[in-house]
Amino acid sequence: MTVSKMLSFYAEHFSTTKINYSFRRIPASKPIAGWIATTPDKFWFTHNVSKKVTNFSKLKNCGPIMAYFHEVVLGL
Repeated sequence: MTVSKMLSFYAEHFSTTKINYSFRRIPASKPIAGWIATTPDKFWFTHNVSKKVTNFSKLKNCGPIMAYFHEVVLGL
């Protein structure tokens, strides 16, 4: 099975997944649109918060990055 087919296969068997990708990099709108198109309406995504918030900022003064992160992942 190719990597590009894994999410659709996974969505056929489960109703949720956790996105680890968001820990290293906040996803762009193009991959998010692909994830939405690949999964059913009732499929749930959870996300790791960016390491900029947890590891570098230690949860301090991270309002702007959290606002941006929320805006980006809101569609999921």
